[in-house]
Amino acid sequence: MNIYLSFSPSWFVLLAVLAAIFFALFVYRKSYSKKSEVKQQLVVGIILVLFSAGIEILVVGMKLWNYTDGNWPVILWVAYFFSGLMAFQVVKFITEKVK
Repeated sequence: MNIYLSFSPSWFVLLAVLAAIFFALFVYRKSYSKKSEVKQQLVVGIILVLFSAGIEILVVGMKLWNYTDGNWPVILWVAYFFSGLMAFQVVKFITEKVK
């Protein structure tokens, strides 16, 4: 399995948007002051990356889709991590507003 390190600029736009939403909610909710919540966010992000990587391996093995020349885009897993962090913040934000 080769690792693909040449990315389209669109990937960096996607990562910037995910990171911006995460950091905006992170600061707005003052999550940085809650040490246990920072750990929870990292755990959720890592679990999402592992879950997504497992699904990638499964579906590529089942030939549901493939990557050209067998290259695995590493930036996809970074996007999974940031989307997990952003999703955590969005869910916490919504649950705080509903209470």
